[in-house]
Amino acid sequence: MAEIADPADPIHARAAAHKAAVTGYLAELLTAAGVEPADRLARRWMLLLDGAVVTASYRQDVQAFAEAKSIASPDLVTQPPKPVTSLR
Repeated sequence: MAEIADPADPIHARAAAHKAAVTGYLAELLTAAGVEPADRLARRWMLLLDGAVVTASYRQDVQAFAEAKSIASPDLVTQPPKPVTSLR
């Protein structure tokens, strides 16, 4: 999106829609796992993912994804366990 900064450009709009969809999917996964606040954490994790993608690209090193994971991990550790309501 940085390369196509004009929000009226169809490429920018497509990229923005994709990022919104990924953020929504992350929020759904977090909600299903009982993690709160799911929307805020999904936005936070999307920032980490975007940063990891850019960093891995310019460094030519996938270690950026491990770094992003280590930053995000405490978000889950502080969550109380979700009660099991069904085995199916």
